[in-house]
Amino acid sequence: MDDEVEVPTKWHKNFIAKRGEMLNQIASDYGGVSVSFPRSGSESTSVKLSGAKDCVEGAKKRILEIVEDLESLISIDCVIPQKFHRNVMGAKGVHVQEITKEFNVQIKFPDRPRQDGPPSPTTVRTFLICFVSLYLSVPRGLSL
Repeated sequence: MDDEVEVPTKWHKNFIAKRGEMLNQIASDYGGVSVSFPRSGSESTSVKLSGAKDCVEGAKKRILEIVEDLESLISIDCVIPQKFHRNVMGAKGVHVQEITKEFNVQIKFPDRPRQDGPPSPTTVRTFLICFVSLYLSVPRGLSL
C-alpha cells in the first residue's frame, strides 16, 4: 500500500537528523515500512509511505504524533552577551548538559561573531524552562 502524510518542511530535519535515526526507528517499529521525505531544499510537505497496509497506517499515525509534539514545543530567544557564554556553559559545557538532561530541552548557542564585522547582539535560542534554569544557575555576583 502507498500513502502520503503532510509534514511541514520546518520539521523534516527532525526526522532525517542523526543519519535518519527516527526514520529507522519508525521503519523498525512498523514492519519495515518505507518513509520517503522530499529532497532537501524542496518546499514539498508530502511524505510518502509504502508497505503493508497496517504498517503504513501505524507509521502515518506515529509521524503525525511526532509532528504534533514538535508543534507543541515552545522556543524563546534569550539575549545573553557573548562575554557571559563561557560562564553559562560551564567547563566543557557541564551546565548546559545538566540542564538539557534534567529538563529534556535543547540549548543552542550561535556561532562566534566574525572579527571583521561590526558587533551585533548575540542570541541564544532555548526553551522557556531552560532560560529560567540558566538564570538560576548563574554564579552569584554575575549579572545578565
